[in-house]
Amino acid sequence: MERTTDTLDLEAILGSARVSPVALGVCLLTSLTMIFDGFDIQAIAFAAPRLIIEWGISRPQLASVLAAGVLAMGVGSFGFGYLGDRYGRRRALISCLVVMAVSSALSARATGLWNLGVWRFLTGLGLGGALPNAAALMVEFAPTRARNLSTAVTVVGVPVGGLLGALAASLLIPLGGWQSIFWLGSALPAALAVLMAFCLPESPRYLATRDDRRMELARLINRVTGTTHYQGHERWGFLDVSGGRLALRALFLPTYRHNTLIIWLIFFSNLLAVYSFFNWIPTLLTGAGLSLNDALRGALLFNFGGVLGALGGALVMNQLGSRPVMVSLAIVGVASCLALAYLSIGQSLGLAPLYMLIFVAGACINGQQVQMFTVTGHAYPTRIRAMGVGAGLASARVGSIASAFAGSVLVQNGGSLATFFLGLAAVLMITLGGVVWLRCHLPPTGGLLPYRRTEPSGT
Repeated sequence: MERTTDTLDLEAILGSARVSPVALGVCLLTSLTMIFDGFDIQAIAFAAPRLIIEWGISRPQLASVLAAGVLAMGVGSFGFGYLGDRYGRRRALISCLVVMAVSSALSARATGLWNLGVWRFLTGLGLGGALPNAAALMVEFAPTRARNLSTAVTVVGVPVGGLLGALAASLLIPLGGWQSIFWLGSALPAALAVLMAFCLPESPRYLATRDDRRMELARLINRVTGTTHYQGHERWGFLDVSGGRLALRALFLPTYRHNTLIIWLIFFSNLLAVYSFFNWIPTLLTGAGLSLNDALRGALLFNFGGVLGALGGALVMNQLGSRPVMVSLAIVGVASCLALAYLSIGQSLGLAPLYMLIFVAGACINGQQVQMFTVTGHAYPTRIRAMGVGAGLASARVGSIASAFAGSVLVQNGGSLATFFLGLAAVLMITLGGVVWLRCHLPPTGGLLPYRRTEPSGT
């Protein structure tokens, strides 16, 4: 084939391609990453009630271990995100999985709070780095028309992982002790890392920056497009949406400033609530008199509600638009937490109302989080979209870190379960206000297909 001297638009070729087996494979592998991520994020929370009994420690003492893991996720998100940009998303993602596998195995062998905290910090580095690299790979390979649906499927993997983790913990911990949940949390990412080493392609954007890997890029684009047009001699161009100072500054132009600040507020407050449930529900429920299995069942229902809320909310959002759906989720989320605060555990009401309200809270809070990814992507034009979503995720990560410290303060001051739920209701009131004030909601499409993007007008 004759060599071309024209610069080809890599983004346009990938975005207009069919849904290829390569794209489906990447979506599957990144979704599995998020499932195992959600599993390992909550592993310490599942083990916490048994650790408190066996090690004779208090809930405030365990709070520092929870905080270490969540703080490390913020560090890992930026650190492995940089490594993904510099050395390739595939390599960074596999490295994150290896870190998760090794540190989870070491957590299973921990003999005290100090070394458990060190291993959970290392686990957090891998957990934090997996999300941006998995999301970036998924977005690159997904055709434009399927990108929103692919994002929802990938992000919903976190509550799916929590659901499976709670179920596994209820079966394994009574038989194999708290260590068993960490051993499983080591085996799963290790197996996925091996699978990715053989099956996961490298980021096309990264390959396009490496002259020595042009043939590899050409073969990959041929697989994605189902053609044999590309021979490795092409000159590739792509729109730089990686951010930088100019893109970050653009988020605060008059057209986008209001939405940017509100998006950050929603991400921060909502993920603070999500991680508060993730980190503290099993421990607080056992402290309120429930058995370990009953407490883990509550965590399972929270995550199960999150899966249904995320997927169901996405379908309804296509029919009604994002504003009525997200406002309704926020209102019901506040109401469920208020109801939980005043529910008396152990009286004649029994566990059924408790479980029902935890399920509803999970559907609303997790559903809100997943829908924010789609809404945030709609808020910005293509040239600053990646930076807009990345900045929203950064504010969300601050919220997750705050959840660990807020929970630590709560348990150190003898806070009750009612106080915990009242605090969550107050946080979710902030989310509700943000959803109401947001100006970049998606309009209804009148169908069940993923939302078809148009560039935002800024109003």
